[in-house]
Amino acid sequence: MLILPDRRDRKERRGPAKVEESLERKAPRRRGDRRDSPRVPRIILVREAGSGGEYEKSPGDLSLGGCRWRSEHFPESRQVELCIRVPGYARPVQARAEVIRVELLADELELHATFTEIDLKAELAIARYLESRQQLSGSDA
Repeated sequence: MLILPDRRDRKERRGPAKVEESLERKAPRRRGDRRDSPRVPRIILVREAGSGGEYEKSPGDLSLGGCRWRSEHFPESRQVELCIRVPGYARPVQARAEVIRVELLADELELHATFTEIDLKAELAIARYLESRQQLSGSDA
C-alpha cells in the first residue's frame, strides 16, 4: 500500500510559470459585433421550454446560430422554445434554444440565445434568407 505525505516540501511546490517575455496584443481588441453571421430583424415568439404556454411576441434579430430579443421579464429557465417566421420557408421555424446572455437596458432586458435543437431544413432556410439579405444589402463580408 502506497502512503502519501500530507504536505509537500517547498522544493516540490510548483509556482506560477515564468514567462521570459511580456505578453502583448498584436492588435487592439475589436469592439462591437464580432460575429460571422449577419443579424436580421424578425419578430421572435418565445416561451419557456416544455411549458406549452402562450408565446410572448418580441422584437428581435435572427442569426444563423441563434437570436436575440427584448423582454420585460427574465425567463424562469435558460431553456426556451422559439417560433420565427422566415421568408421562403413554408411554416414558422420552431427551435429550442438556451439563453446565454442577458443585458439590462433602460426599461427592459435583451436576451441572447443559441439554438440547441433546430430542424436541418429550417436551419438551411435561415442560412438562405440571411445570404439573400446580405446580397441585397451589398455587403460581402
